[in-house]
Amino acid sequence: MTQTTRHAPTGELARDLLDQVSDLISVEARLFRAELSEGMAKLASSAGLLAGGLCVLLAGFVILLGAASLLLVRLGLAPDIAFLIVGVVALALAGGLIFWGLGSLKAASLVPARSMRQLDSIARSLKGR
Repeated sequence: MTQTTRHAPTGELARDLLDQVSDLISVEARLFRAELSEGMAKLASSAGLLAGGLCVLLAGFVILLGAASLLLVRLGLAPDIAFLIVGVVALALAGGLIFWGLGSLKAASLVPARSMRQLDSIARSLKGR
């Protein structure tokens, strides 16, 4: 008993390969856009948190700084020295909060790393063929 196997013509195989590569690139492009959107959402969220935090910080500190300065004056410090001490402490705290907020905006977390690795892998495998 002989068994016949059907071999597809080269043109058909090439067309199938192109279709599959096209589908793969389309899927990878959608993944890339999704990761990019996720990164932008993180960026917008972090920026919103920074802006909101800075506004609340400013409003709350204006009141507290005045009260702290007046407390130091009441405890016997000269008004100019009391306000200077409170201002320096306030600037140090504000700098720490801003530094903390900027730390959450690391550029590496905004890059679509999974898509980039996958596209690199696809490119390497296509070059190998």
